[in-house]
Formats: sequence, C-alpha cells, structure tokens
Amino acid sequence: MFDLFPMIQPRQFSIASSPRAHPNEIHLCVAIVKYQTRITEPRYGQCTHMLARTTVGQRLPIWIMKGTIFMPKREDLPMLMIGPGTGVAPFRGFIGERLGRAPSDDATDGRQGGTASAHKSMLVFGNRKQEKDYLFGREWEAYRKSNQLDLVTAFSRDQPDKVYVQHEMINRGKDIWDLIHNGKAVVYVCGNSKRMPDDVKKALRTIAQTHAPMTEDEASSYITQLETARRLQLETWA
Repeated sequence: MFDLFPMIQPRQFSIASSPRAHPNEIHLCVAIVKYQTRITEPRYGQCTHMLARTTVGQRLPIWIMKGTIFMPKREDLPMLMIGPGTGVAPFRGFIGERLGRAPSDDATDGRQGGTASAHKSMLVFGNRKQEKDYLFGREWEAYRKSNQLDLVTAFSRDQPDKVYVQHEMINRGKDIWDLIHNGKAVVYVCGNSKRMPDDVKKALRTIAQTHAPMTEDEASSYITQLETARRLQLETWA
C-alpha cells in the first residue's frame, strides 16, 4: 500500500526577506492553492493549506538551500527584476539587502541607505487586481516615493483588456534598454514557468530590436549572450 502512495515531497519557497532589512527573520510569500473538482468538492494544496492554518508560536520543520538566482556582487550595478504574483518574493529580499532596510511609509527622498547608482533598479510586478493582489504594495510604493526604485506594475483585471508584465515592459522599452545596455543591469525573471518566461524573453527581444536597433536574429543572440553571462537569470516553477 505504501509503495502505491509515495511520500509527499518537500515544498520549496523563495525567501522574501533579507538579513540586512529583517535581521533574524525569514519571510515567505505563499499563494494558497484552492480549487474545485468537477463535482464541486473544494480541494486545497497540502502544504499551503497547512501553512495558512498555522498559529503564532507553532513550530514547522524547514531547511534552507541555495537558490538559483544571485544578486550582483557589485552594488553599483542595477537590477531589472520581473516578478509577477508570488514571483516577486526573492526581489523583496534583493531590494531590502541592496537598500539596507525596509522602507517607511513617509519616505520622501533617496537618503534611506544603500548604494547610489546612476541607474536605479527596476521592479516589474504584475497580478490580477491592484486592490486585492498588490503583494508588498506599500513597500514598493514607499521605495518609489523615496526615489530608490523604478516601479512598473501591470494589473491584468483592472481594465477590459488584459495587461501583463510583458506589455508594460514594452511600454517602458526605452528605459529598460538603457538599464540593460548602458547601465549593465542584471535581469531576473521569477514566477510561474507556464508562459510567462517565454513572454518576457520575447518582450526583451522586441525591446532590443526597437531600441538598439537590432534584427530579430541579432536580438535573439543578444538575449542568449545575457543568459550565458548570467546577466539574465531565471527562477521559475510549475
């Protein structure tokens, strides 16, 4: 019987905090899996449902392992972070580590800490509705208000035509090209592996074709070179 039902595999989550901004803490950003079968019986993700039901003080078995994306060693190099949904999790850690501490809501200038750069890092975040799904929205807005972060958002259900991160990337194509080509930014893509990574790469190729300008083949080669040089890094999951 036990051979027919294999052991439940551990679940992996990106850490959504940094030691510099949140000492002695580990934060997670978890989407609760819930769906209905054809017979309308509700189903839940085993791990996320368990996490949602935990109480303060309850102990959980965890382990920490090395991730697949890494911050630039040089703090003067900007980052282009593309993270729709819970894909934004590691970027909260990156930004907190780079800028030194979590932002305050009344931040008004760029003097909170961290290292100044001629090119600000850019976060491209997307989700369904801004009112309900803007994960860490107050923090991102505070960073933007203090002129520490270039913030681009795409909320797909807030208008009749669906808008995703790749659409807003193309809208900001000139700035993104400047960030990558002149600012030597490291590009990160994190989130669901279904279609988003390919759509984002296509947007990057379009941006290179438009603003370099390059041919389609040259743009494809340029994106491949970014990956080879680890200036384009992906962390995705099914």
